[in-house]
Formats: sequence, structure tokens, C-alpha cells
Amino acid sequence: MVRHIPYKADEIKEPSLRFLNSDSTNPQDIVRYKPYQPQPISGKIGLIFHKNIEEHVNTMLEWLRGQNNTWPFREGINSTFGTRFQFISENYEQFDLSDIFSKMNEFDVSVIFLPPEHSGNDSIYNEIKAKAVFMKKRVQVINHGEFLNKFIKERNNAAKGVFILNFGVQLYTKTGGIPWIIMDKYNYPEKFSINNSLIVGISFIKVKSEEQEYISYGVSQIMNLYGLTLKFNIFPAKYDPLRGYFLPEEVMKELISNLIEQYDIENLYIYKTSPFHTEEKSGIESAVSDDLTYFATHVKLSGFSVRCYDPRQENYCNRRGICLINQEKMKVILWTTGNAELRGRLKKHVLGTPKSIELNVKTNRNEDNKEEREDMLKHISFQTLALTKLDWEHAMWNVRTPVILKYARRAGKLCRYIYDSSMVSDDLKRIVERFDVRDVM
Repeated sequence: MVRHIPYKADEIKEPSLRFLNSDSTNPQDIVRYKPYQPQPISGKIGLIFHKNIEEHVNTMLEWLRGQNNTWPFREGINSTFGTRFQFISENYEQFDLSDIFSKMNEFDVSVIFLPPEHSGNDSIYNEIKAKAVFMKKRVQVINHGEFLNKFIKERNNAAKGVFILNFGVQLYTKTGGIPWIIMDKYNYPEKFSINNSLIVGISFIKVKSEEQEYISYGVSQIMNLYGLTLKFNIFPAKYDPLRGYFLPEEVMKELISNLIEQYDIENLYIYKTSPFHTEEKSGIESAVSDDLTYFATHVKLSGFSVRCYDPRQENYCNRRGICLINQEKMKVILWTTGNAELRGRLKKHVLGTPKSIELNVKTNRNEDNKEEREDMLKHISFQTLALTKLDWEHAMWNVRTPVILKYARRAGKLCRYIYDSSMVSDDLKRIVERFDVRDVM
């Protein structure tokens, strides 16, 4: 007996990025078309490292300054990106956080190379990030053993170029630059407004300390995906006691109500890493008015196994954007990794079978027609695919998780260090209100 599966296959077009001089589907074309933000950005960049790796750090600086005439910064990052960066090296003999924080005061952006004994230590990483927020400074933390060894020992100059390009994009972003924005208005059905829209991501973290255990959550928000990013702020929050990976009704209502009060919006998109609890749905519905449409999407990243193969391709790898739509259950299985069309040809970024993600959508938009429901799911699928390309932490195009959830999770991780501090409530509130995605990159 053959079981009928109510899914319809479709393909979402690869979202394009807008740079200063042109559009492209490939983030690496930032080198050709220049960053979106036209004015030059100045910045004093401090490189803080153990004296034993000074030679390796200098090699990285040669690539950034274009002293080896190799892609991507053949003429140097300042000439390529139109920046005015000044690089200053500071080394240390013993790793001491108080000394590190003192050195950070001297720079606009600090790049801290952790010694081998602390490489990969999330506690040290988050403590440095949280302290930088309090200091109103931007910081990039590098596991120097893993990063530098791979960079220095890599024989392929193209692979080295990708490493240093990602590094350069981070520096550009952390000094306040906007590397690119998303373009592709024609991919939205006309009935869905792309203006006056707010996109919100919520991710949960379980935090344990000596005194208590609680669920913390991070929230990221972005305005106007298809024009200039008006706002991409994140803020961490927590609630107690431990109840589960959802927001109680009153917490969700307050969160959504506060966001609606700040902006004049017609559409609200909420992405979440766990299923929407009945309390959360009640909280959302209590906060939104009848003339505001909301889409609540649970992005499921694990717990299921779906494979897709494309016999038309030599490597049998499917394309990014392939999706299976179930309009009856308002569900989509979407591939955000795989082959992508870059400059008119397909390219695969990594080896292996691409994993899909699952989107479960709930909305207050009353669409009984099957075609209408299908259009809604295509609309959410394209937005999800586009959100994987709005990550200013690197110039990679084959990204699985929507950026709105990635940085919400990062914000949640900082909760322990921010809320367990000795800051008084008014000071803490001001810090959280100005929290920006660049603070956790």
C-alpha cells in the first residue's frame, strides 16, 4: 500500500544582496562591488595576543594590509573596503582578564587571541563579551590555536583568502559598517507588504549557577528586511522559576506589546527555536490588533531526518531553496544548504548531504484557499532563506540557521554574565536597550 504524502515540491529563488555598486547572490562579491555603506569608516583596531604568536599575527596583518598582493585584499582592506583602519599590536606574557580589559579601553575594536589553555572556553568568551558591552566597546575573540594554525598552515591561498575575508568583514561590521542588505522584492507576493514589517527571533538557553537554575532567552529584532536595515538589536532576558522552553502568556504579551508600541507595523514575524506553547499563542493574540497580521514560525533544526538528492547534478546535491510544502498543516521542509546559484553557475560550499530545516507556521491571517495558504508558506520560506544571508559575521552563503535565531541565542548566552552582575536596574536597562548585534558577533 502506497502512502500519500501531502507535500508539494517547489523551489525558492536564491536571495540577492545589495552592495554599493551592484547586486549579487554571493556575499564574497563584497570585494568586487564594495560594502553597502558608502562613507569611509575609521577605527583603531587593537590586536591583543600572547607574545609567542607574534609572527603569526604579523602574517595575518600582511594579508589584511595587502602586502602579499593576494585575494581578497590585494590592495589592503582600507583600499578595498574604503575604511581608515589603524592596526595596533599589544602582546602579553600572562593571560590576565583585568589586563585585557585595560588594553581594550584604548581601541574601537579589540581582537583578542585566547591562549591554548582557554581556547574554546565558552565561559571566558562570554565574560569578555559581556564586559565589552558594559565598556561600550566591540570585541572579537579568536581561539588562536585553531584559527591561526589553520590559517598559517593552509597551503591553498584561496582558502586563506576566505579566512581573512571573513575576518575583514567582521572588523568592518564591528566598527559600524553595513556590509550588505537583502534585495529581491519581486520574490514576495504582492499581497504581502514588505514595508512596515518587524521580524523577531526568540531563542532559549538553560543557565545554571551556584545559586539557581533558570531558562533565559534572547530576542533579536530587525526592521525592513528588503531596504536598509533600520534596526538590528538584540537583548537578553530571563524569567524564573524554571518552567520550560516557552514564554509565559504575560511575558510574551508584554514583549510583543512593547515592540508594537515602538514601531508602526502591519506585519509581525516571530521565529522561535522551540514549538509555540498555548500560553505564547495567547500572549501574541492578546497583544496584536485586528489590523496587524502575525506569522509565528517554529524553526525545527533537529529531531527529524529528511534527505533530498538531485539526479540532474553530477554530485547529486540538491539546491538551496528546494522546499516541500504541506499547505494543509502549514508546514514546510526547506533546504537552506546545498548547491547555490552564484554568478549564473551552481556551486556547492561543503561536502556531505545537506540537512533540511522544518518550518511550522501559525498565523491570524484567514486564508481558506489552498493557493493562498501555499503563497503564505512560500513567503515565509523565502524570508527564512534570506535571513540565512543577512549574517554580517562572515561572507559565507551556505548557512543553515536564520540569523535572527543565531544571534538571539548568542544574546541568551550572555544573560548569566549580564544579569548576575552588580549593575543597578536603571544602568542595566540602559545597557540592554542599546544592545546591538555587533556586540555579540
